[in-house]
Amino acid sequence: MKIQLLLCFLVILPCVPGMSIDKGRRPKPDQDVTERYKKFLEQHLGGKMGIKDCDKIMNQRKMFKTDRAECKGVNTFLITGKKKVKDVCGKKGKGKPYKKDQNLIQSEKKFGMVVCKLRSQGKRMPKCQYWGRKCSKHIVLSCENGFPVHFDRSLSANSTTFACSISNTLGNNQTMHC
Repeated sequence: MKIQLLLCFLVILPCVPGMSIDKGRRPKPDQDVTERYKKFLEQHLGGKMGIKDCDKIMNQRKMFKTDRAECKGVNTFLITGKKKVKDVCGKKGKGKPYKKDQNLIQSEKKFGMVVCKLRSQGKRMPKCQYWGRKCSKHIVLSCENGFPVHFDRSLSANSTTFACSISNTLGNNQTMHC
């Protein structure tokens, strides 16, 4: 009888609004989506950020790889407002499935972005220094319940490279391919 009740619970639980079962077999509320969306915004929304702002923003937001404060190798910041990014995941037709994967959505339009790349591997916070590149590309996001929760990648229109503006912390401008 206990086994039947447990099986019934496991079958019905995914049908309850706001609940799902993750790999650990424990209930996961929609609140988790909200937290993941907030984390996505913190990691990838750059507002009016410029290519010389990488060091400052990466340090302010404490963006590092591990608990040991190891510098993160690369991070992409979208130069737009959160509504336009959220629209990619919404029902307004601003995105389409990426390679037939319903969980990944490709933007219909290109987004301006700043890509921050670590200059020296093996450094730890606060000694992280980054190059900044500004590009415009289509983005691919993982979406849940209409919210972006993961930046998967950026795409060129036809997989050819194109020149982007790049700057290091010394202010030397160079041209580099994205």
